[in-house]
Amino acid sequence: MNNQDHNIAQGDSAVDKQMNDNRSTTQTQTITGNENINAGRDVGREHHQRPTSSASTCLLPSQDEVFLHREKELTWLDKQLLPDKVVAVCGPGGMGKSALAARAVRRLPPDRFPDGIIFHTFYHQTETSKALQTIARTLHLPVKGDLEQEVAEALGSRQALLILDSAEEADDLPALLRLRGRCGMLITSRRKSDAGPLRWDLQALPDEQAEDVLRAWCGQAGDQQAIKQIAELL
Repeated sequence: MNNQDHNIAQGDSAVDKQMNDNRSTTQTQTITGNENINAGRDVGREHHQRPTSSASTCLLPSQDEVFLHREKELTWLDKQLLPDKVVAVCGPGGMGKSALAARAVRRLPPDRFPDGIIFHTFYHQTETSKALQTIARTLHLPVKGDLEQEVAEALGSRQALLILDSAEEADDLPALLRLRGRCGMLITSRRKSDAGPLRWDLQALPDEQAEDVLRAWCGQAGDQQAIKQIAELL
């Protein structure tokens, strides 16, 4: 292990469950490894008041309870997340990409994306078709023909934000980019090649800040030396 995992408590674990193909119940994903230490949280539906669209629906990633010291990144995302823009957050596993995305989208003004926010994770489900199904379900599309075509037509008339998590596992990420119309897109990925020019390379927190996260996550002040040793191990 190395110091890049200091921010493990803010890692990619916010996305352990995804909606099942034809049901409204969630599908539990198998989570292993240190970067998913916070496993067991749900991805849920959240309805936000959006004055420009009464039918707007949001499918958001769940938030980590502990999230500290990422104001600079949140400020950058707030400025960059706009319709017709593709924004990416890249970094190694466990760095906090998913947690950052979950916080950032909740800080957006409701009229920024009046047609909603749609989240999909490719974690342990690489098929692009599953992302299309997530979009279709969230938009309540009565799919009767070609799924890809109907999703493209629906997105083409909307101003929504698509969040694609763990994009390094997607089998055809460019296909979704082609279908998005003027919708904004936020990608989290371990691969810089998945990103365009609007990319933030997420770095490990400095030692003191990483120790703050560890203390807040465990809910105890703890012995200072023990905290340092645990942070170093992680």
